[in-house]
Amino acid sequence: MAAMSIYKVLRKAEQFGIRFRVCDSKEAGVGSCDQFRADLSLRDCSVYTQRAHALGLAHFFSWLRASGGDPDQATRQVIGSYITEFARGAKQGVVGARGRSSGAI
Repeated sequence: MAAMSIYKVLRKAEQFGIRFRVCDSKEAGVGSCDQFRADLSLRDCSVYTQRAHALGLAHFFSWLRASGGDPDQATRQVIGSYITEFARGAKQGVVGARGRSSGAI
């Protein structure tokens, strides 16, 4: 699966910790991702969990954009197609061979 890297994850240091933000190529945040990240933080999920979810969402949105899909119209069938294509891909996961993400982090 060769999803173009349209969405990325930005790491921001804040007063009470680190925040990961899913952004488009113009560094505009994705509101639903910001809310999801805030919910993870409120549930006291670790920074590693928050980062993993942010990377996964950025990868999905990039795949969706490359596939001509609209995030507001993502259905169960679209998500199923993503999972199937992701599972068949040569690259297993959003983290590269050296343990670093292919995104902005």
